Amino acid sequence: MKIAFVNGLLIDGNGGEPVKDSLVLVEGKKIVYAGKGKDFDRDYEIRDIAGKTIMPGKSIFENAKIAE
Repeated sequence: MKIAFVNGLLIDGNGGEPVKDSLVLVEGKKIVYAGKGKDFDRDYEIRDIAGKTIMPGKSIFENAKIAE
């Protein structure tokens, strides 16, 4: 399973500046990219989270938070 969370506000949990219009790419249970939006392979299922905040953890399905 490959999922792309797009257009959200990314908070990395490490004290970095929040990233607007972010991209988080997940393959299986592993985050393979989290940062500024960029071009990516279109075989990902796209989930547009515009207007929401995402804070990924080690496994996005165990620890990620997506809030309005």
